[in-house]
Amino acid sequence: MTQVDPRAAAATLTQALGRRRLLQAAAGLTAAAAVSQVPGAAAASAGRGAGAAGGRPPGVGPALPGILQPHTGRTRGLYLPSRPDQVLWGSLPDRDSEAVARVASGAVVTVDTVSHEGVLPDQGQDPVQFFGDQGVPRERVLDDAVAIAATTPRTGPGPHVVSRAPSPAAR
Repeated sequence: MTQVDPRAAAATLTQALGRRRLLQAAAGLTAAAAVSQVPGAAAASAGRGAGAAGGRPPGVGPALPGILQPHTGRTRGLYLPSRPDQVLWGSLPDRDSEAVARVASGAVVTVDTVSHEGVLPDQGQDPVQFFGDQGVPRERVLDDAVAIAATTPRTGPGPHVVSRAPSPAAR
C-alpha cells in the first residue's frame, strides 16, 4: 500500500476545495464514520433515504450509542460549549461577527453542537416534548437544546443553531 503524507494531502485538498469546503467534507466524513461504527446502524438505514422511518435520517434509531450531555465525555484542547449565551439561533455569523475563537494551526478544539430539531416554534419549541413524541426518553434529550429553546431569542428566519462569541456579561 502506498503511504500518503497527510500534510501534503490536506494541502492538496485545501487548494482544490478551499478551506471551508475541506472542513465541511471532513465533518461529513467524520459523522459518516461514527455512524458506520454503530452496531446495526448500517442495517437500519439500508435502502432508506432521509425522512424514512418516521422522519429519522438513515442510521438514526435505537442502535445509536449514549448521549453526551454538555460538559460530559472526554474533551481536548479548547472546549466550546453550546450554552444559550454562546449560540445564535436562526441566523448565521457574517464578516462583521466576532470570532468565537482564534485557534493555531494544528490545535485541537472540542465543540458541543445542537440540532435545531425540537427547538423550532413549529415543532413546539420544546425538545423534551418533541423527542418524547418520537419515543425518546428525557435523559436522551440534550440539556443545552432544552436551555436554548427556553431562553435564546431567535434572531433570524433560519433554523440554525451555531456557535458565537459569548456575550460580554458571560465572559
